[in-house]
Amino acid sequence: MKLSLKARLLWAALAVVFALCAWHVIGVSFRPGAKADTRRVVRVGHFMLHSGIRDALQAVIDEYERRHPDVHIVQVPVPDRAYPQFLRTQLVAGTAPEIMQIGAHFTGMDELRARYFEPISAIVEEPNPYNVGTPLAGRRWRDTFLDGLENGEAYSAALRHYYGIPLAVGGVRILYNAALLREVTGGTAMPRTYPELVALCQATDTFARREGRTVAPFAGSRLSALFLMSPLFASVNQRLYYDLATDHTLRVTDWDYGLTYLQGKWHFDLPSIRLGYALAREMAQYQKPGFYQLNTSDATLQFLQGQSVMIVSHVLDVTNLKAQAGFEILAAPIPALTRDDPVYGAGVLGPVTEIDTKAAANLGLIRGAPQRDAAVDFLRFLGSRPGMEIFCARSNWLPSVEGVPVPSWMEPLRPQQSGYAGRFFAEIAGRGDARFVVGNQYHLLFGQAGGVDALLDVIRESYGPAIRADLAKDVRESELNLRRQEPGLSAAYHAAAEGFWRDVSSQNGYEARMLRTRLILSQTAQSP
Repeated sequence: MKLSLKARLLWAALAVVFALCAWHVIGVSFRPGAKADTRRVVRVGHFMLHSGIRDALQAVIDEYERRHPDVHIVQVPVPDRAYPQFLRTQLVAGTAPEIMQIGAHFTGMDELRARYFEPISAIVEEPNPYNVGTPLAGRRWRDTFLDGLENGEAYSAALRHYYGIPLAVGGVRILYNAALLREVTGGTAMPRTYPELVALCQATDTFARREGRTVAPFAGSRLSALFLMSPLFASVNQRLYYDLATDHTLRVTDWDYGLTYLQGKWHFDLPSIRLGYALAREMAQYQKPGFYQLNTSDATLQFLQGQSVMIVSHVLDVTNLKAQAGFEILAAPIPALTRDDPVYGAGVLGPVTEIDTKAAANLGLIRGAPQRDAAVDFLRFLGSRPGMEIFCARSNWLPSVEGVPVPSWMEPLRPQQSGYAGRFFAEIAGRGDARFVVGNQYHLLFGQAGGVDALLDVIRESYGPAIRADLAKDVRESELNLRRQEPGLSAAYHAAAEGFWRDVSSQNGYEARMLRTRLILSQTAQSP
């Protein structure tokens, strides 16, 4: 078969590329005096492509390799959009890096953890040797993290095991353009209460009309708007939150919201729920029109171009924004609602504490990793006081480990310790179908002709069946996970393995949660 000229040129180009690659490999391998690299190689797969983060991780790697010259740590950074596919294909193919970043929001993450990630529960119960000589010496490793590893990436509630080591503390803050705020108000003081926030938004609108400039109070996107609205929604539902926390732990999980909904302990026509949505609608008018269809990049661009005074952002994005901005960016907490607010104060107890803010950017250990011991040792160094000091000094992320200092400008980013519990998010109550039943109808709440009634008229009938389907799916997955863990527990029992009774206790707690869910589903079979 005669090839076309285009095909012959393509094959010729490929041959040249192959020859160059071969020449490079041969040249490196057989260069006079060259020595083979005999170091153990540990690869770290992650999607932390924020500005400066890879450099910060490399700084930790460089120090670790200086201490351990027989080990070579290699980063494998992957864009976040491609990472879920990369994670799954590498795990299934058995070619995954020894350490990989965990995303609790990824579809089927618990299944992947159960099959491919090694539980590190026994490891985090021991002191971290790299904390020797620091105030954290001798303490159980997981207790040295600010959240105790109680986040959805580090700990799997479904599997009752720890799987990840976090690199930073999360949270949400208002970031503001200090120079533009000074133009609008004559100063740089940010609002401390909700009425003051509304006054600032109104002053910004007045400024924009008077000066003929395109300036909005908030940079608009779906995510940044929900970052602002959710804490306000939680504030007006604090009393309800305490009523639902019947086990006196002051913690209500996503599944608890669903179960208590089916039991009739809350519904969408409660006054505090309606007030929460009214708050969200009020804040929507101070966003860029069409904000709910915009993504984070749109809001970031608007803010960096000086078209908004404020943006509500995750604290992990602060460093990236500061690196791109041509103006001073400062941070402030979202203003609190108070009990004496004449409109919204009925369900408010006080400021919402952030003491249970979860850590993020968790790295996990792959089951059967070729260099498992070296990978565990590197995670210990990365999650120690010395390792975290190096990482945070370069990344400007809030440290996940206790006692690590931060620059003065980052102090407002730290979680607020005092206040009342409160995390009632009806808009994300549950997972899967129930979450989207509400979220996909927000145009009815935010539209000019919409409102609270327009939203509730739609979701009132569909939320119950959706949350029931989600909980039923949870029961099925729980039963499957229980069956998967039983052979391992049986083997551990006969081998008198260390940690057996701890694992049995976790298994029992997981099974009790599953049985409780199944019972409530059967008891409420006729409920909406």
